[in-house]
Amino acid sequence: MAHRSRSAPKVIVLIFLAALALQLAYGSAKPRAVGVGVDFELPSPPSALGLQVLSANESLAMAKLATLWLQVFDTAAGHSASWSQLNYAHLVQWLERLVQLDPNAQYPLLAATHLYGEVADLEKSRAMLDFVYARFQEAPGKRWRWLAEATVLAKHKLHDLPLALKYANALADTPKEPAVPSWARQLKWIILEDLGEVESARVVVGGLIESGEITDQNELRFLSETLRRLEQKHSNSAL
Repeated sequence: MAHRSRSAPKVIVLIFLAALALQLAYGSAKPRAVGVGVDFELPSPPSALGLQVLSANESLAMAKLATLWLQVFDTAAGHSASWSQLNYAHLVQWLERLVQLDPNAQYPLLAATHLYGEVADLEKSRAMLDFVYARFQEAPGKRWRWLAEATVLAKHKLHDLPLALKYANALADTPKEPAVPSWARQLKWIILEDLGEVESARVVVGGLIESGEITDQNELRFLSETLRRLEQKHSNSAL
């Protein structure tokens, strides 16, 4: 009896895999409208509770299976879609489920920044960056890299400096444990300078130097040169 109970979760996973395969096969045969402004029919994922019940003690295996399903969705569904035509509300839900199944997984955040966040549709790109921001707050030590990349995307792709500053502030304000690299924390003063907040940027950089937490000589030299430049810019603006 004990052997049967241990094997049950694996049977459920296999059943779920077969169900996904059938869904993909159905999707391949189902005609889909392709055109500008048409969202592809990425289905909503099972609920978090549903996935928890289905995965039982196989949550990592379920996470890998769901990741594979999402990766091959476009091809399996018989179209060569641009990501911007996916239903991003459902896409965010899928990425959230992947993180819930495997909190250590990096793929959902990588995909959000490097794949789905790079689309031309700025609102959909913003949805991906907000997803990364929310997940960063759950585990800053594991996910700071992706929020740093989201900060850069908000600045250079969305041209939304207030949003970039929101992300940069989150990085800068993260406690030392879990540690976030100093270069990621320093994104804040770069955004402040871009916003024309030279005085604020000057205070931030000066505070970093005076804090003593920066010990690398190359980094200190870079910060000192930056501070001198900001001081000069501040002086010029006061004239």
